[in-house]
Amino acid sequence: MLLCGGIVCYVELVNRYMKKYTNDIKLLQTELLKLPKIWEGKKSVLELKEADYNWRQMEWWAFYFEFIVHKILNEKFAFPGDKFDNVCFDLKGNINWDLKVAMLNSDNEFCILNNKNIVDTAISKDGYYGVLLAICDVEWGDLDKTLRKWFYELKIEMFDNKLWKHILNKYYITRVQLNSFVFIVIDKNGLERLSSIASKDKNNQYMINMDIITDFEHYFMEVA
Repeated sequence: MLLCGGIVCYVELVNRYMKKYTNDIKLLQTELLKLPKIWEGKKSVLELKEADYNWRQMEWWAFYFEFIVHKILNEKFAFPGDKFDNVCFDLKGNINWDLKVAMLNSDNEFCILNNKNIVDTAISKDGYYGVLLAICDVEWGDLDKTLRKWFYELKIEMFDNKLWKHILNKYYITRVQLNSFVFIVIDKNGLERLSSIASKDKNNQYMINMDIITDFEHYFMEVA
């Protein structure tokens, strides 16, 4: 029983029963509105290159999202998050979070999350694990291969001929428009609804089926 009255008692009750990730989501909902809404391929890669932040990676949009989130949140969240078995989460507030990008105009129904063992460990430690999912419209184009050739010239030391031929024969994302965010919170019961896949280092990674996101605790935020 709380020996207090009025508003003080109410605040103490709210604080007592508030889930530990609530403040993370409130802060994210405010700060993420500061992100640029349009990400142009060349401009984004050059920003990454100037900052020496994963600019050689072909999935530039995913790393650009990490980069711009880090810039606006680096004084409010820990980057990276907790580290278990030499694997880190992307950031941590009251719980650990990973940053992911999902494309509206894509037929990819799964989003790969993080190492299965460290997600299990984080949930055992904190009770929850969060996924910050940026939902984006993307332009698939570059039919004349201009952007891919530009990437090749910029990153020529990392390519071999086999990889270069593979890149040239793919459609490529040239522009991304940020549409909305989904904050997904997973607890130990939610783990049963995740799939898993073996990664290159032979450690299983969790995957979430994009069609069943609403089966998890989630919070949606549209970008104006």
